[in-house]
Amino acid sequence: MAATPYALRAANFSGTVQASQLAGTISPDNIGSGTITSAMVAAGAIHSNHLALGSVTTEAVAAGAIHSNHLAFGSVTTDALATGAIHSNNLAFGSVTTDALAA
Repeated sequence: MAATPYALRAANFSGTVQASQLAGTISPDNIGSGTITSAMVAAGAIHSNHLALGSVTTEAVAAGAIHSNHLAFGSVTTDALATGAIHSNNLAFGSVTTDALAA
């Protein structure tokens, strides 16, 4: 796309530009901090592989937002759990077998 005649219009333009008038890629440098909120993102549009390692902390996750069904098998290890974090009342009957217990 050539700068003309669009540059002439842009030189005298002020006001709102509708999203439907935009095409192409917007550089992250041109997006203000905090201008895109979760309400503006389509469900399923962001996958965990789109996030930088460590960018989501426990403080950023609502209580009850992540269920065990959302976790990959083996992704939570004993090293990641605080002492006393899981009570026996939170375990499904038969979910812990003798094979899973340390000797």
